[in-house]
Amino acid sequence: MDVTLVTDDIAGLEPDWRALTDRDTDATPFSSFQWASAWLRHWREGGAPWVLVAREKGRVVGLAPFVAHRRGGMRLLRGLGVGVGNYWDVLADPDRRGPVLAAVGRELRRRAAEWDVLFVDKLPEESGTPAALAAAGLRLGPAASSPSPRIELPATFDEYLVRLSANRRQKLRRNLRVLDGGELSVAEVTDPERVARAVDRWQALRVQWWAERERSLQSEHAGVRFLEFTQEAIAAMIPAGLAAVWEARVGEEVLGVALNFLDGRTFYYWLWGFDRRLAKLRPGHVLLAHAIRWSIETGRRHFDFMIGDEAYKYDYAPTDRAVLAFEVGSGRPRSRAALGLVHLRRAARPPRSA
Repeated sequence: MDVTLVTDDIAGLEPDWRALTDRDTDATPFSSFQWASAWLRHWREGGAPWVLVAREKGRVVGLAPFVAHRRGGMRLLRGLGVGVGNYWDVLADPDRRGPVLAAVGRELRRRAAEWDVLFVDKLPEESGTPAALAAAGLRLGPAASSPSPRIELPATFDEYLVRLSANRRQKLRRNLRVLDGGELSVAEVTDPERVARAVDRWQALRVQWWAERERSLQSEHAGVRFLEFTQEAIAAMIPAGLAAVWEARVGEEVLGVALNFLDGRTFYYWLWGFDRRLAKLRPGHVLLAHAIRWSIETGRRHFDFMIGDEAYKYDYAPTDRAVLAFEVGSGRPRSRAALGLVHLRRAARPPRSA
């Protein structure tokens, strides 16, 4: 297996990247070329692509997408797309995943003089990547984990309802009656111009919703950069079946916008915004119930709440899984020194308030 490094424009990888994402049964929308290219335009912050490409007989069978940064003399690698992205991992053909991961580990080891610290973040706990990096002789620090609950979806919605307590089942049916009775409707938006307007409205509704509750939305989420990134990523991902924009309407008036990610296997619950006039209908729970039922009816296997252990998620009978974050060093003196500095800086940070 041959592994090459791409450090400039990733546009030449687009056809192979898209095809590999389609073949990789563990890939997520956050692994897609569409997400990566939009991310590079808005979030690279001086970094450059650093993508390892694995080929067999000229065919791309794996991609390890990183971005390279320099900070205070340290040469750092991070997963391309993380931060605003919820997951990251190496892409690979399912039947070549083991050899691809081993080849990526060896190449990182071979290129150890080119980097000091690799930050792995938002890696699903079931990934084989940590074992492959360790087997290549790289040094993995202790992993921190974050919960990422998801529902293992059954074949029918009735089977799903059986899993819920009687009280939660009653509430979910009541929420669905808001839609089934016509008080609220949900419409998917696909026209590019309407998608752009819907994303504009989505951000404005989120800002307004939080402000009216005298709570602060993350400043980044209220900014122009986040809006422009989201517009670009969503617009590119919809035609590939990797994103969906839903409008919640009362009559013809749009009073809510939901931005979701999806693939053929999983629905990824992302960020939704609603007008305060919908508050009495509990729109978040109404659309959640709709999204779960829709996911089952369209044959998806998982409903993914993504990172965070917010209490409301557990009303829907998910199973907890973890995503991991850890640092990787090469063992070279420069790498050991850089890792030591990273740990010192982390220890010096003030603790987060509860």
